[in-house]
Amino acid sequence: MTSFLHDIARNGPDFGIAEAPRCVTAPIGKARFSVSRLHCEVAPGETRMLTIPAQRAYFVMLYLADVDHCDVLQDGSFTEARRYPQGSICLVDLAGGAIIRLCSTLDSLGFVVPRALFEELDHLAPGASDGRLECRRGESDPVIANLGTAFLAMFDRGQAPLPVTFKHMAIALCGHLLHRYGASRTSRDATSAASLSAAQEVAAKAYIVRNLTRSAIPVSAIAAAAGLPASCFAQSFHKAVGCTLGQWVSRSRVARAKELLAQRTLSLTAIAGECGFSGQAQFNRVFAKETGMPPAVWRTTRLQ
Repeated sequence: MTSFLHDIARNGPDFGIAEAPRCVTAPIGKARFSVSRLHCEVAPGETRMLTIPAQRAYFVMLYLADVDHCDVLQDGSFTEARRYPQGSICLVDLAGGAIIRLCSTLDSLGFVVPRALFEELDHLAPGASDGRLECRRGESDPVIANLGTAFLAMFDRGQAPLPVTFKHMAIALCGHLLHRYGASRTSRDATSAASLSAAQEVAAKAYIVRNLTRSAIPVSAIAAAAGLPASCFAQSFHKAVGCTLGQWVSRSRVARAKELLAQRTLSLTAIAGECGFSGQAQFNRVFAKETGMPPAVWRTTRLQ
C-alpha cells in the first residue's frame, strides 16, 4: 500500500539544511522512496558543507540551476570544484555516505532510492537487474529532468500528491535508473522489437499517469518517454502488459477518478475533466464499464 507524507523537520538535518520539504512513498512493499526539495544559499566567496549519512541506498541529485561544488574525500581533502549544469544529475552510492562542499547556491531535487526498493522491483520483473548502479557525476539525463518537473510540481502546489500518481512516478524513476545505469542492464535494442523492458514499461505508464488530464495522449509521446519508436510501441506494450494501450489508459483514468471521488470535494463534471474524459457522458460510460456502476453510484456506495 502506498503511503506518502511531507516532512520538513526530519529530513533537514540529513543535508545540513534547516527546512527541506520531503515526500515519501513505499511504492511496492516496505522500502521507502523519498524526494526532497533542496535549496541552500551560499554567499559569493563563501562555501557550505552538505552531508548525506551512510545508508544502503543510492542518492540522485537533479540540478535545477547551475551550481559549483566539490567532493569531500574520506581523508578530509577536497576534489577540484566543478560546474554542474542545470538539468544534469549526480548518482552516488551512499554505502559510505557523501559530503560535498558547495561553492555557490544549490537549487535541486534529491532522491534517496534504497537498494531494498530495487530488490522489490526485481520481484515484479525478475532478472531485470541485480540492483547495482554505475555512479555518474554531472551527466545530462533528459528522462530524470522530465520526471523532475513532475516531482517539482508537488512542492510548488504545497500539497501531498495523489498516492497512485506518486507511486508510478517513483517506480518510473527507479526503472529508468536500472535501465540506464544498471550494472547488468539489457540492451534496449535486444528487447524493443518484441516487448518492453521493465524500465520501459514503468516509464511509459508513468508518462500516461502524469498526462491523464489530456483527453488524448499521443502514442508517439508515450513511446518517446519509453525510448522506443512509435511504429512498434503499441504492439510491444500489449505484449508486456497483457492489455492494449487504450485499455490501460482507460483503467488509469478510472483509477484516478476513484481517488477524486473518494475525496468528495469535486463535482462529477470536474472529475471528468481532471481525468481526461471528454464529458460527463463518456465518464459515466467508461467508469461503468470498468466498475459495473456509474461514478455517482460508486461514490454513494463508498460513503456508506
